[in-house]
Amino acid sequence: MISLWAIVKLTCRASVRSRIFHVLLLVLLATIAILPNTVLGDGTASGYIQVSLKYCLGAIGFILSLSIIWVSCFILSNDLETYQIHMVFTKPVSRARVWVGKWMGVVLIHAILLLVSALTVYSLILWQFYKKPFTAEEKSRIENEVLVGRRVFLPELPDMDSRVRKEYGARIKYLKSSQAENFKELSSDEKGKMLGELRRQLIAQYGEVMPGPSNTRKWNFKGLGTDIKTPLYFRYRTYVGKISSKDQRETEGIWTVRLLVPADENVKDRKPGEEVAMMEIFIPKSQYPEKIMCGVFHEIPLSPGTIDKEGVVTVAFTNFDLEGKPVFFQPGDGPKLLIKTGSFLENYLRAVFMIFLKLLFLAGLACAAGGLLSMPTAVFVVLSYLLIGIFATFVIDADSSSEEEPSQLGKFQEVVGRIAGQSLLWVIIPMHKFEVTDEVSNGELIEGKFIAKTFFEFFILRGLPIFLVGIWLYRRREVGTVVQK
Repeated sequence: MISLWAIVKLTCRASVRSRIFHVLLLVLLATIAILPNTVLGDGTASGYIQVSLKYCLGAIGFILSLSIIWVSCFILSNDLETYQIHMVFTKPVSRARVWVGKWMGVVLIHAILLLVSALTVYSLILWQFYKKPFTAEEKSRIENEVLVGRRVFLPELPDMDSRVRKEYGARIKYLKSSQAENFKELSSDEKGKMLGELRRQLIAQYGEVMPGPSNTRKWNFKGLGTDIKTPLYFRYRTYVGKISSKDQRETEGIWTVRLLVPADENVKDRKPGEEVAMMEIFIPKSQYPEKIMCGVFHEIPLSPGTIDKEGVVTVAFTNFDLEGKPVFFQPGDGPKLLIKTGSFLENYLRAVFMIFLKLLFLAGLACAAGGLLSMPTAVFVVLSYLLIGIFATFVIDADSSSEEEPSQLGKFQEVVGRIAGQSLLWVIIPMHKFEVTDEVSNGELIEGKFIAKTFFEFFILRGLPIFLVGIWLYRRREVGTVVQK
């Protein structure tokens, strides 16, 4: 244990002496000092705090990721190329302990930098909140939307796969009846294109609300607790005329929320134990159609009384656009329900811990490469690994958007691409899985089960085997063959 700690201390000293480390440290400090005072956001006070928080955390994670890759590759490969490690190997210290000690040293120095940077950003965010000339209303909105940890509940979605196949069957049936003897069975390519187009159309229709009371759209949120006492916040962003943030304008509409009331007015006269029949009514959140600015997020506070005994909340929207244009909702923009379950500090620390998990993995990956390859080659291999993870994710996402059955894929390239992408994701970790800056800047709670799942799935199941292979290769490497040129 004493030898391990000695290696950790020597690694920290070597890291601090690296010139690239000094450059990245200066960039990190400049980013923390300058970025919060230069971002503008969407013009609102909450948008200003959100963008400051998101950009600062994102910049910290990016700069420290570059630094830990460089330092980890440099520490192991440089010791071999300068023959410093030869003196260590003459002592009763195993190579595995050397590898682990250097990995721990690199992680320790970057963990300290992460902690200092995160505390600085946290202090700057609070300083902006208390010292900037925000109104009481703006501060209240910031506390409710940004400086908070709120659990997210998404609406129940229809079974889009069954709808697509049902619509596909109806269209094929129509084509057979209308074309009779001239009808030809669709090829696998034609079927795949038709299914994909139908899915896009149905998703667009689901998010589209046409004008008029007869086209009122409802969203059901299930799984809420029945003992909630704090207010609920209904968050959404809508578009009018087209799904684009450009050239959006104000529209008009009414949001209503469902309440269950006794169907019989004479409730007091009921017999003991007799069940009261309930009926649902929808209470408008505004007396008249309210003006809604499209293209930006809005939040509506709801009473906990809107939750029924089954833990369900139902919200509806009626479009009263003066120009008769449809209103669109995208799944990524809501609607969603948010309930406060934690503090901002708790949620912020969870976001910082996710950055730390990413640094843990990157340090191990870079140490594995640096213990086997030269410095430039090791950095190239690590960056290539990260790029391949992005490519594999893109292939899988592109393939999942198709409704065509795997056995009916007509193109050999599509089959190879899908199999290759899925195989790569078994051994390669896409780094965007660790990104939670959007969640923390929107005040959305980073769930503990999400952190645990990410740690187990990506660090234990995929990262640990890479570390063990790196240690094994480092132990078997012939250090006598390393010649400095």
